[in-house]
Amino acid sequence: MKEFIVLLACCPRISLPPPFSSSSSDDKVMFGRLVEREQIISFLLQPRSNLGVLPIVGDPEAGKGTIVKHVCSDERVRGHFAVIVYSYGSYLVQENCGQDMLRTLRIGGHVLHESSASGHERHLIVIKNTFEVVINLEVWTILCESLRLRAPGSKVIVISEKDNIADLGTAMAMRVNPLPWEEYWYFFMSLAFGGNNDQEEHSAELAVLGRQIAAVLHGSFFGAKVLGGILRMNLNKKFWEGVLDVVNNFNETMQGDGVDHFSKIRVANMVLKTLPLPLKLKSALQQTRSDDLELTGMTVQELLHSAPVPHRKEMRIILWESACPPNYRYIVVCEKVKAEHACVETERKRRRNQQ
Repeated sequence: MKEFIVLLACCPRISLPPPFSSSSSDDKVMFGRLVEREQIISFLLQPRSNLGVLPIVGDPEAGKGTIVKHVCSDERVRGHFAVIVYSYGSYLVQENCGQDMLRTLRIGGHVLHESSASGHERHLIVIKNTFEVVINLEVWTILCESLRLRAPGSKVIVISEKDNIADLGTAMAMRVNPLPWEEYWYFFMSLAFGGNNDQEEHSAELAVLGRQIAAVLHGSFFGAKVLGGILRMNLNKKFWEGVLDVVNNFNETMQGDGVDHFSKIRVANMVLKTLPLPLKLKSALQQTRSDDLELTGMTVQELLHSAPVPHRKEMRIILWESACPPNYRYIVVCEKVKAEHACVETERKRRRNQQ
């Protein structure tokens, strides 16, 4: 035990947020994943002159990108690298062969940190790769050679759902698994309830319903953030029952299609079914605050609070906005439809009749 205490005294202190807080609905403070975060930071801070590449793989919506974004905000990491760039695998394709890949990734991505007073030129490049994109090995080699020559000691993190990116690494790939059920339920509960104790007489019933909703989401962080925020605004048993019916219905459809996770587009369709205004999803887009495109639109909270709805047939709804750079907004473009296509209460009655 003495040796163990000495070992702990040598470890850096990690401040933990309170388990429930009014700010727990955003991602300024990362929930859990402390082990994974420290493993990534340890890799990044290793002193070495050669280029280091860490692949991070895992299931969709498991939180891989969120962990890395929090790592990039860590002061230890920012003090170690002169430049931190968050970019995308779509730039590492054959068409870009021969270009200055560092410049291409920088222009097409987001510069999260840049310091001219660091005394070194080390870069940290984060590449978020989608399942559909296949990184071209020739372009990848050009990027690596550029980093070795222009920024010795640099590191690259590649995030993907595909295990084959492990071949790009100089270190063993890290796998990010979904949170264990009890941890995910705690995360969902903190979003759905927060510190709100105004309706204590319903807390036990709502907890039972919330646990059922969380169980159907298959560990989706995006689903927990969006649906948890909606539930938190309406601590009403009937509303929560309606949301559970909607989620169950979408889960049955998803299982019938042979899919085992809720994508963002499926979560968006679920959310529209919980809103009081009948809407049909036309398209979805993910933007950042730095994008030149217009970012106006109503939030889900405004719709639930019965804010005035635009008279035009088409409208934009902001489902969720990240609080951690790069600050993403997930926006859906919808059109108004006849009332029978929407509403949680309608869905709940339909399910009840089927039973």
